[in-house]
Amino acid sequence: MLSCNFPDRPEYGDVSVTSLHAGGEAYFYCFNGYQLQGPHTLTCQNATVPYWSGPVPRCIVSCGGMLKNATLGRIVSPGFPGNYSNNLTCHWILQAPDGHRLHIHFEKVALAEDDDRFLIKNGNNIDSPIVYDSYEVEYLPSEGVASSSRHLFVEFTTDGLGTNTGMAIRYEAFAAGHCYEPFVKYGNSTSSDSSYGVGTVVEFTCDPGYTLEQGSVIIECMDPSNPQWNETEPTCRAVCSGEITDSAGVVLSPNWPEAYDKGQDCIWGIHFLEGKKTQTAQSYLLGRCTLLSLIHALLSCR
Repeated sequence: MLSCNFPDRPEYGDVSVTSLHAGGEAYFYCFNGYQLQGPHTLTCQNATVPYWSGPVPRCIVSCGGMLKNATLGRIVSPGFPGNYSNNLTCHWILQAPDGHRLHIHFEKVALAEDDDRFLIKNGNNIDSPIVYDSYEVEYLPSEGVASSSRHLFVEFTTDGLGTNTGMAIRYEAFAAGHCYEPFVKYGNSTSSDSSYGVGTVVEFTCDPGYTLEQGSVIIECMDPSNPQWNETEPTCRAVCSGEITDSAGVVLSPNWPEAYDKGQDCIWGIHFLEGKKTQTAQSYLLGRCTLLSLIHALLSCR
């Protein structure tokens, strides 16, 4: 029986297919922060040579927009994670549901060293007071920023000179009397209360290959009059060197999946048991960094 070819996956998105035969459908979606340009669904057409009902859609980034009922999402600069274009002026207005405020987590901000600028303002227009300014801040605030109302105004502008990867932020709405939903990139968390009311305790873990740094492993929502976390969320980073004793795991080059820094000599000691003997393997990364995966089969090597 003839069938359609499996459709291409859009860059920064994915596709799920019910069937490759006539009448089957392909559903497309974009990763968080990207918008689908084109049809959400394609159908495999019955023909001598079956074909999809249209071209594969693209996942793009809009330069600004109004985000109503903003509860949880992501904003990235045009071109991210590649470089942005010159001479951009992008404005996003975030509006949380009634009775909610907004919190911003910074994933990445990388601007050219000229007049490119990234601002977050506490309100719904360009004249609202600034709560974050890339001109004034050398390091990203690990605690993020929060609005005092249901609105935030995000501004991203670039000049005609150099470019860089730009910015990526995560936003979430939180209700009065509650803390915002904590977040750690390349990690996970467990919570005693999914609504994050006062008294909620959250514990963090990192994905395989990452190490908890800064912040606290456990945080608690405190202060009924002005709920807030008693500590900042930790960060999960792939670090240079370490001792590994897990029976299975992953070793990542420093800062993975971002670029590693120059001039690093990283050594990982990898220890595992074989019978009653302990064997050690070392990976020397001199002059370059690589990705090494460890599987359980290492336990029975000879």
